[in-house]
Amino acid sequence: MTKKPTHPNKVFSCVIWGDAHSRSEQQKDTDIKHEVEPIQTYGWVIRSDEVGVTVAGEWLPDDKTWRDTTFVPRAMVMIEIPLRLTGARKVTRTEQKEIAT
Repeated sequence: MTKKPTHPNKVFSCVIWGDAHSRSEQQKDTDIKHEVEPIQTYGWVIRSDEVGVTVAGEWLPDDKTWRDTTFVPRAMVMIEIPLRLTGARKVTRTEQKEIAT
């Protein structure tokens, strides 16, 4: 029997941040991207302060630990968007047929 999942007491968020980038191929100066590359990282916010944001993608409830963490320095954070986790949705009949095949 599967236990009901437990969730950590943390905010689940989308953190949008500006990442640096590099390209090794040849480019004309007019083709070179001169801006940050927006990245979206989803997960539980472990810590958010003036230093930065740490987000974890995996929660291990049996030993109350985190995996798949990402740290983003505060200066690179564009926005933090808290998200609401909802219950599981029902699988439609069409999806059930697709799974069965």
